[in-house]
Amino acid sequence: VPLLSDGDTVLIDRSKTAIIDGGLYMLRFDDHLYAKRLQYQFDGSLHVLSENKTHQPMAVPKNRLAELDVIGKVVWCGGWV
Repeated sequence: VPLLSDGDTVLIDRSKTAIIDGGLYMLRFDDHLYAKRLQYQFDGSLHVLSENKTHQPMAVPKNRLAELDVIGKVVWCGGWV
């Protein structure tokens, strides 16, 4: 069962925008909204990981991190079965 499904309700703590490795965050990048796990890399870039394994990881290069808008940390999600 996936963590998030289309149509689920997601509760976001907008006070938590500092990225902690492995946390699930709501973010805006290139005019798209994502709920993704974020993980810093040694070179300063950021890996954007999906819970849905059919989606490939994305990388945000260090020089584009300022374009990433972290809306907040996902603290709860739920939906209908």
